[in-house]
Amino acid sequence: MTSKQRHTENMTQPPEKPERNDEKAAAEEIQLPLIDLVRIRRQKALDMIGRGLNPYPYRYDRTHFIDDILARFDELAESKKKIAIAGRLRLKRKMGKSSFAHIQDSSGQMQIYVKIDIVGEDSYRLFDSLDLGDIIGCSGTLFVTRTGEKTIKIDTFELLCKSLHPLPDKHAGLSDIETRYRRRYVDLVVNPEVRDTFRRRSRIIALIREFLTNEGFLEVETPILQPLYGGGSAR
Repeated sequence: MTSKQRHTENMTQPPEKPERNDEKAAAEEIQLPLIDLVRIRRQKALDMIGRGLNPYPYRYDRTHFIDDILARFDELAESKKKIAIAGRLRLKRKMGKSSFAHIQDSSGQMQIYVKIDIVGEDSYRLFDSLDLGDIIGCSGTLFVTRTGEKTIKIDTFELLCKSLHPLPDKHAGLSDIETRYRRRYVDLVVNPEVRDTFRRRSRIIALIREFLTNEGFLEVETPILQPLYGGGSAR
């Protein structure tokens, strides 16, 4: 094999260690006041609308959840079957005209690879402008990087939901107890162990309800917010 052939083969492979400039951008974003961050993201959404893009489309057809892809990776990769996933952008690393990113759905997290030569300049420019927390849908084929990470090479993608509020810092996390309780939706996004707890809780309640229903019990819901005072407040 000639040196020219080796060079050509290397150029066809995705870069092994792209620049981690997402951390620098995230750090700069965190330093801004929240009101400014929301204003910037809202302006991005308005700019998309001005270019004829809908930052909140109604529908996206997903073919697989991430946990299903990882469980059947070898089978799907060998078949070269195109798959489509949808999830929240949790990490983005750019190197020149290509980028790696991590997408998280309700079942797990997976790496994607986006290249300007494949998706086109306009789509890549849109991807480059996305913020962490945005929800996207993307389709492509599977491959394994040189470092052994299972990845989706993206052919097409679209923005499904523009996030107007930034997620908590990925290093500091969401540790304040009061904030976690008051903004439980954020807690579920950034803390996988909390999601697992709520999944188990929901499953337990469903099983108890199913058992009692099969035993002939009747479920009766009592009012929570009553217009009339009761108990010790009754007169």
